Amino acid sequence: MSLKKLVVELTNICNLQCDYCFKEAGTSHLDIGLLQRLLEEARSWGASKVTYTGGEIALYPQLEEVFQRTAALGYRYAVVTNGWHFDRLLPLLSRTRSALKHVFFSLDSASEPQHDSVRGKGSYRRIMGGATSCVEHNLPFSFLVVVNQRNYQEMQSLAELVSRLGGKGVTFGHMLPTSNTLDQQLSLTDQQRRSAEAESRRLNGLLDIIVSFSASATNEGSVCCEPLAGRTVSVDCRGRVSLCCQLADYRGSTNRKDIVADLNVVTFGTAYAGFLSLALQQRMRRNNALLSGDPMAKHPCDFCVSTMGKTEWRGKLDPAYTTAGA
Repeated sequence: MSLKKLVVELTNICNLQCDYCFKEAGTSHLDIGLLQRLLEEARSWGASKVTYTGGEIALYPQLEEVFQRTAALGYRYAVVTNGWHFDRLLPLLSRTRSALKHVFFSLDSASEPQHDSVRGKGSYRRIMGGATSCVEHNLPFSFLVVVNQRNYQEMQSLAELVSRLGGKGVTFGHMLPTSNTLDQQLSLTDQQRRSAEAESRRLNGLLDIIVSFSASATNEGSVCCEPLAGRTVSVDCRGRVSLCCQLADYRGSTNRKDIVADLNVVTFGTAYAGFLSLALQQRMRRNNALLSGDPMAKHPCDFCVSTMGKTEWRGKLDPAYTTAGA
């Protein structure tokens, strides 16, 4: 296993307020000097790709400098955006086109009214406009879709929309609940999850785009994702290294068991060693849970969210982790 990619949260500020979002909103931006040091040090450990996330990255004040420094160090980069301010992003992406790997738009529905009911009126048209601009400027793009009770029956419509627009693909992922209310209202049942994942595989063979499902239940091996494999390291907007980008600043949780180091005070090499240690512990923990028949272990992201203490409201924390975890 070797380091391949960084996932860097540039800011936790967002202009939207999606009800299911697992991120705690804030007012912080990543220090540009710390980012420069991170990129330099991680490069020597083998990192060659970086994905920039938020919040909403278009709200980061030094974005042009970020892309330029990323390209100068030889990285390929991708961005995740809600598309609202894509007009700000487009010229910056175009100026570093040789280093740009992908643009990911977060989409909730193939229906404008349904999407806007989640993200606000006008959001759908902003994304459609962003997708059109990507095609016009030869920027590869895909959609990211959080699957839940509102949209799991329109997966084919979403995939066909990407294809019609000229996108490269769509990546589906299960919703991570942040309260009992959202869990009851929006989470899929186990059977629905498996059906959704099967639908993703069917669509991938049917359409001329890449259709995938992030960390699916059918992947029952202990190394079920890039972070647990030690190949992807996530850094939040405070400069902290987390086991996964979905765990840091999880909404409604004060647990920080996923945080392995603070790059404000240690080198990336020291942080990466701690990251690999925690990733190994979590792989072993999930492997043991799979062997014991723990149903939560069948769903990798839910398992990590639970065992890292992010869903205390469920009252189902792993007691072994409380005493043995890092």
